[in-house]
Amino acid sequence: MKKSVRNIIIYSVISILVLAAVIVLVVWLTKDRAKTKTTEVYVSSGTLYSTISSSGLVSEVEFDTPLPLALFLDNDNDGELDFDDIKDLENANFETNWASILLSETPKPIAWRVAKIGEGREEEKLDVTENTQPTEIMTLVPVYFDTQKFLEEYEKNHGTSSSENAINLLFYLLFEAPPSEVDIRIISKEFLREDEDHPVVIDTTTINSLFSTSIFSYMDIEYTISRITLREDDYLTQANSLFTVSYHQTFVSYTVSEYDYANIEGRIRRGERVYAAVSINALQGRTVLAEVKEMQKSNNISGVSYYTLLAKLVFAEEKIVSDDNKTEETPATFAQNEGGDASDTTTKTVEDYTYYDPELDDDYIKRLGIPGDDFIAPEEVLTGYTVTVTSQKEAVHNTLIVPTKCIYYDSANKPYVMLIDAEKKEKRVYIKVKLSTGIEAAIEAIEGYALKEGDAVKYTGDVSLLNSLF
Repeated sequence: MKKSVRNIIIYSVISILVLAAVIVLVVWLTKDRAKTKTTEVYVSSGTLYSTISSSGLVSEVEFDTPLPLALFLDNDNDGELDFDDIKDLENANFETNWASILLSETPKPIAWRVAKIGEGREEEKLDVTENTQPTEIMTLVPVYFDTQKFLEEYEKNHGTSSSENAINLLFYLLFEAPPSEVDIRIISKEFLREDEDHPVVIDTTTINSLFSTSIFSYMDIEYTISRITLREDDYLTQANSLFTVSYHQTFVSYTVSEYDYANIEGRIRRGERVYAAVSINALQGRTVLAEVKEMQKSNNISGVSYYTLLAKLVFAEEKIVSDDNKTEETPATFAQNEGGDASDTTTKTVEDYTYYDPELDDDYIKRLGIPGDDFIAPEEVLTGYTVTVTSQKEAVHNTLIVPTKCIYYDSANKPYVMLIDAEKKEKRVYIKVKLSTGIEAAIEAIEGYALKEGDAVKYTGDVSLLNSLF
């Protein structure tokens, strides 16, 4: 019995000594590492955002969009479309400023007359694909208000009821007429002048150009034109709808709570573009970009509202990048420009999203969680696929960005970073944290301090027990 007690005491003492030795070793190693594990990083700049994650579903959504006359008019005289996405037409304002037209030094059309409807277009739907030849739908003749003739008639009939009616009509157009509801036929035809030498031909070419931008040039164009209710000799303003196009687009639908939706909806309302990284489960988690476009529906569950959002899938274009980061369409093109052989050039294939939005450079999409070197073709993503959507929520643009581990707090809990100057001296720069993702933070120097992109700041690496022992 006494021997057993003695053994227990011996084992206990040995255990205590071993434990004490381990503690001393851990403390020593930790302190030693804390002294030496100091790293410098550089302040960057760009857009930082917080994200939310939600499960979602790939779906094909059908749209019916009326196309207004304004889409086919070259109001800027640059020969290019004024719209680069068909969805932009839904909220665009095409009201007519009658005063601007009537008082303009350069004559502007006050309306357009339907001179011709394409054969069979009134009754038939027109299905358009990539292989459809350019098809004329209708021809319009611009109609001008003949100001000179109006003044001549007014002077000729001055003091009569005819001149009073003419003045009343002019004042109505200038000050009272609704911006898009005037029936041009209230104006006497003698004051309307048609320019038959410069007709506006409405055909599928303009629509195809719009779809090439909206649904991307590498996807097959496919839509249907219908609901042509116009007849020859109808008068139109630029806000009038000519017909409706029906088409499908591939979207991801996912649900967020009312708290997250408030931030997303507010950004879209302010004209910001809200993006998401879509991880496709059936493709082993490979990711593709999506832009949040609209709210589809909402539900209330246990007093909390949930909103289903639609995000349009945005597929990257493949680019060939050489060692010196010169980007070309193909290695052969690069070699031709350099005067060598394609096989002599060291290149790699990367994803490029800047064709869709210049802000979507490599840094931006990597922050979204898209690797940038794993090209996903549109035909790989099928309707019904389940996905995980990591969507932007709040965002700070044109901001300084540092890793959160570079931010320290003083005894008054005020945040600062430790700036390393050219002489390797340390200096505190007090900051304001505008947004933190937990990994990175958007910051700005407070008044009296200065910080800029490219400045070096330091942080002391985190030291764990495991790191200390090994």
